[in-house]
Amino acid sequence: MTQMTRDLSPVPGIPQEDLKQLSRQQRYKLRRFSQGLCTSCGKHPRQESSRSLCVECLKTQRERMRQRTGAKRRNLKSKSYVADPAVKAMRKAVAPKKARAAAAKKRATTARTKAKTKNGRSR
Repeated sequence: MTQMTRDLSPVPGIPQEDLKQLSRQQRYKLRRFSQGLCTSCGKHPRQESSRSLCVECLKTQRERMRQRTGAKRRNLKSKSYVADPAVKAMRKAVAPKKARAAAAKKRATTARTKAKTKNGRSR
């Protein structure tokens, strides 16, 4: 009777002997990584900004870490926020408002400096 050897679903660049030493979970992650899928869920493609996770898994990891550390504030420039399409849409909606507010502030400061120089109080 011949003994059947299981295929360890080859991962590019890693010899079969080395794969035998890894656990099945590690082989699963390596296989998903080489296929370009999320190593956590395996359903969605990896995000460019993340090394191994999709957008949904990045969100869950971020929120889990915020809860664990007790953080109240959000770092909106982090990888998970930059990759999230909902946050991108929100930023596009907020950007014109910020630009208008900055322009109004600039107009107000230039008007004050003109008023000061007109009254002869400039330095």
